Amino acid sequence: MPTRRPAAARVLAAALLALSALGNAPARADEAQATAALRAAFAQLPDAAFHRNDAEQAWFVDMQPIAQASGEARTEAVRRMVLGSSLPPLDALRMVGPDAWAAAGAPPLSDIRHVAGFGQPPIPVTVWTMRDAAAAAAVLDGLEDGDFEPVPGRAGMLSNGAPMEVNLTRRQPASPWRGLLGRSYFVAANGAAIIQAPGPEPVAALLDLGEPARLTSNVLVTAALDGLDTAAAGAEIRQAMLVSPTIGTGGLDPAAMLGAGGDMDTLRAKLEAAQAKAARGVPPFFSGLVADVQTGPHPGMAVSLVYADCATAEQAAARLAEAWTEAFATITPGTAKVATAPSGTLCAAAVTITAQDASGNSNPLFLRVYDGHVSRQANIFQIASTAN
Repeated sequence: MPTRRPAAARVLAAALLALSALGNAPARADEAQATAALRAAFAQLPDAAFHRNDAEQAWFVDMQPIAQASGEARTEAVRRMVLGSSLPPLDALRMVGPDAWAAAGAPPLSDIRHVAGFGQPPIPVTVWTMRDAAAAAAVLDGLEDGDFEPVPGRAGMLSNGAPMEVNLTRRQPASPWRGLLGRSYFVAANGAAIIQAPGPEPVAALLDLGEPARLTSNVLVTAALDGLDTAAAGAEIRQAMLVSPTIGTGGLDPAAMLGAGGDMDTLRAKLEAAQAKAARGVPPFFSGLVADVQTGPHPGMAVSLVYADCATAEQAAARLAEAWTEAFATITPGTAKVATAPSGTLCAAAVTITAQDASGNSNPLFLRVYDGHVSRQANIFQIASTAN
C-alpha cells in the first residue's frame, strides 16, 4: 500500500498546483477597497512567504489606531494587536508599552503607518511603512547616530552586529532594534519603507523585489484579498494574517484530550465530540486571510478563504459561521454574515462576524478566535476530516 501524505501536505500541494495552473493576476483597481493598506503592505513582501508551510504566513498591523489613541485607550489598542507578537519590534511594544518603546529608540508612532512581516518567529523579516520617505530616512539617520554602522558592500544598509547574532550583554527588552536577546539586525530604507531582518540577504532581496515576485502578484493571495474586501466592507482592518491550509489541519490536541484525567467515559465523550466537530469542518481551501476589524464602535472579525468555485465557497462560509456560533457566540455574542466573492476563476468564502457590544479599543471576539487557533482548543478553521 502506498504511503499517504499528511493532510496538510496534500492540501498545500493542491494549492500549489492550482497556483501553477492559474498564473498571476493583478489586484482589482478599487480606491474604496477595505484592503488598500493591507495590499500596500503585502506588496512589500515576497511571494516566497506564501510557499512557507506555516499556518500563519504573513502578518499586518495598522499602527494608526494606536497613534491616534491616548491614555488607557492607547494601552488597550496595544494589547489588541496580538498578531504583533509574531514581529519582534511590535512584540517589544506589547511587552513594555508605548512610552518605554519610544524611549528605547522606536520611531514616533505618528510616523508609522503600518507594519508587516513574514517568516518564522522569533526572527522574521519586518517591513515598516512610514509616513513618507523622509520619515524613513530620519529613522535610519537616528540608528546610525546610535550603534548601527554601514554594511560594507551594501549601499544604504546598516547593521548593529553580525548576521543572526545574539548577544545577551546588549539585550534591551524595550528596543525594537535589540529585544530580549540582544539580537543584531540589518536595516535599509526603500522609499517610505524600512526593511529589518536578522541578516543582509533578506534585506537585499526585498530592496530588489520585482512585480512578479511580490506577494500581491500571487493569484491565490489576490483572491483572498478580494474576498476580504467583501467580508470587511465598511470596516477598518486593524490587523490581519495570511493563512495556509495548515491552519485547518492541526488535528486533535492530545493535551486537551488528556485533560479529562483517568475518567474514560469523559475522555471518550470529549474525543467523540472533537471528531464530530472535525467532520463538520470547512472544505479544504487554497489560501486565506483572517482579520481583526472595526465597524464604528463595534469590533469584529472578517475571514476570506479561497476556493475553486463559488458553490464550495458558499458551503465553507456557512460552515465557518456555524463553527464560530457553536464555539464562541455565547462567550462573545455577535452577528455572523456570509457571502461569496468571485475573483477571476476563483471564489472566496467571505465571513463577517460583528460583536454585539462596543469594546472601545479592544476586540475580545477576535482574541477568542485567535487563542482558539493557537491553543487548538477551538479552531474554527478546522478542515473537514472527511477531506483528510
